[in-house]
Amino acid sequence: TTDAHLEALRRSGANRVSFGVQDFHPPTQEAIERIQTVEETRRVTETARALGFEGVNYDLIYGLPHQTVESFEKTVETVIALSPDRVALYNFAYLPKKLAHQKVIDAAALPSGPEKFRIFTLAYERFTAAGYVYIGMDHFAKPEDELARAHQKGTLRRNFMGYTTHPAKDFVGFGV
Repeated sequence: TTDAHLEALRRSGANRVSFGVQDFHPPTQEAIERIQTVEETRRVTETARALGFEGVNYDLIYGLPHQTVESFEKTVETVIALSPDRVALYNFAYLPKKLAHQKVIDAAALPSGPEKFRIFTLAYERFTAAGYVYIGMDHFAKPEDELARAHQKGTLRRNFMGYTTHPAKDFVGFGV
């Protein structure tokens, strides 16, 4: 995204932003055609914070082509250093018969089921050791984040978008 996009979102009242990081491992990024550097991610994160966004979320995906425990560990450590308020850690569902764009992915490059589990376990261990609270299913949040506080108080809710601290009637989504 651009600074102008972030500025427009902030002016329109958006108070949280989520960036689809997926993975910082270059072979994985190339395989899924989602190239973004750590520096680009750091820049948009810093810009969002400077604009007054109350929270920054990163979406990560495990089980992507060319991922290993070792490669994803580097991504997780980089994410921890970038310090988003929340992290969503999604399991990649390889469904090329239903999702045509996945047909370009080489199935042989995907990690095995046991390797995927080890990748998730590594991420869970690293995020919780860094102080993130495991909210459940696939979400982590810093202890001071309202999501973690609601989890602690037992007031956390879930809807089709994920976890939330309050019921919301309106959702606006951008992108695919």
